[in-house]
Amino acid sequence: MSAWEEEDEEKEQGEEEEKDRRQLTPSWTRQTQKRCNSNKVPGTPAYSSLADAKVACVSNAAACFGVYDQSCDSGGDYYLCKGASTWGDSTSGSCVYEALTNAPT
Repeated sequence: MSAWEEEDEEKEQGEEEEKDRRQLTPSWTRQTQKRCNSNKVPGTPAYSSLADAKVACVSNAAACFGVYDQSCDSGGDYYLCKGASTWGDSTSGSCVYEALTNAPT
């Protein structure tokens, strides 16, 4: 195989991997007045940024369905949540960023 063919093959493989990644990357919607403080994904830490928590949630997609923000203020700690059916209502202003899986195209 020539160097040009190898380069083309690598480019095609990279494009396929990017397509797969985009298909598996969820969109997010903020569910206000929700909490999962007693239904966090076991064995996961608190995250200091929403972005880090979302990455961790996607990496743990079998167990994680959202990211909990105790004050819904884009600050403080974030926690990974189990399924939406386990989330409770909140009167303290917390929210959960729900992971919505994109359908393959």
